[in-house]
Amino acid sequence: MSAANPALLACAFARSSFLIMLAHRLRYAIGIFNYFVYAAVSWYLWGAVFSGRAGVAGWELGDLRTYACINWIARSVYFSNSDSALAGRITKGEIASDLLRPSSLLLQYYGAAVGELGFRALFMGLPVGLVIAACFELRAPASPIHAACFVMSVLLAFHLFFA
Repeated sequence: MSAANPALLACAFARSSFLIMLAHRLRYAIGIFNYFVYAAVSWYLWGAVFSGRAGVAGWELGDLRTYACINWIARSVYFSNSDSALAGRITKGEIASDLLRPSSLLLQYYGAAVGELGFRALFMGLPVGLVIAACFELRAPASPIHAACFVMSVLLAFHLFFA
């Protein structure tokens, strides 16, 4: 019996997770609203902190408001439920069946988290970003390099959050 390709297994777990997330649409419709509220609270909170001042400690109000909103958009994408799913399976004693599978436990949960990331990017991050951009005046990145570095940092944040 030959070992299966880990990349193919991760893709299969990702696809399965994506389809499971797709079944719970209402949860994510409410999530879009929640992330918008979080961004709005941050937007107005920074306005109160600045309260008429042009800048504080070298930061401008528009920059901090944009940072806060983009932070919530990114959080809607990289968040993963893999830790609570694993904890629940351990608590219920169901982890034994996961450990008996012919693939590593880490690969199973990493694949599921990647599938959730894909779902969240399409059905959470994009709508949240569009709603926030329509409602608030966000500033563009200073350069395309800054934008690329930000995207890379979100991908790295996903891995850190998963770990």
